[in-house]
Amino acid sequence: MLPPGNVSYWVFAVPRTGKPSQCGSRREPVEHTDRSDASTPRGRIDRADQRLGVLFLTVYLLEVAVSNVDDAVAAWSRGADRLELNAALELGGLTPPAGLVHAVRASVPIPIIAMIRPRAAGFTYSDREIDLMCDEIGRMGDAGVDGCAVGALHYDGSIHAGAVARFRSRIGTGTFVFHRAFDVSGYPSLALPRLIDLGVDRVMTSGGAMSAEMGIPRIRSLREIAGARLEILPAAGIGPHNAATVLADTGCRQLHGTFRMNGHDPAGPVASPEYVRLDEVLVADMRSVLDSFAAPRH
Repeated sequence: MLPPGNVSYWVFAVPRTGKPSQCGSRREPVEHTDRSDASTPRGRIDRADQRLGVLFLTVYLLEVAVSNVDDAVAAWSRGADRLELNAALELGGLTPPAGLVHAVRASVPIPIIAMIRPRAAGFTYSDREIDLMCDEIGRMGDAGVDGCAVGALHYDGSIHAGAVARFRSRIGTGTFVFHRAFDVSGYPSLALPRLIDLGVDRVMTSGGAMSAEMGIPRIRSLREIAGARLEILPAAGIGPHNAATVLADTGCRQLHGTFRMNGHDPAGPVASPEYVRLDEVLVADMRSVLDSFAAPRH
């Protein structure tokens, strides 16, 4: 039976079985039936069955990488469904400080994935660094994040299964995202089944290319290999100009982007007064692209 009210209410009232589990702990499932609830995913009517009176919603999720609380709030207000929280985006993203995580968690109601990366450069880590990463995962869980983006490789580019198993254990029921270390692993089509076996929930990837658009064939292949066992999250070089192409040609239903611009701090050092900040207009444009992607099909 259709819910009371108009069709637009039904679009926003499609219940979720529950929010993602908090990293390192458990949450009871809840349903979201209020249009004003910002954690309700956005999407479009994919098919309307007039005979049965049933509407099917295809949801296209937008994940935005941010590195400060103001950008986190701006991303949410402009339409982000999920945040990837980092420090030092100009270095590819590092582990955010606990104070920042607490501030963002108190400011936005949408899921937060915390980056776990102790340093810049590659993804081969010493035993001490892996110990540190596991400790950081625990701290992120205490701060209320919904999952962690983390990964580790051996020097030959193969998946560091021992480290990944430890990460999975520390993340607990939260979401385990294997970040773009995947793109520099030696054989992605072989690495993916290994990550599935290790309990990874989502892989962020450009398909091993400079951009997700250039990596479309491999991303599509990875999605077909993964099936329903693991989510594929396209990333790198995605914007309003190519988001629809990436969605259509890969079959994925979520996209990741930094959508960054240079901010200017007039009180900053003379030699370097600029910093990375969010381009809110790009986020809003991305939201519009995802919401309008394709026409309803009967």
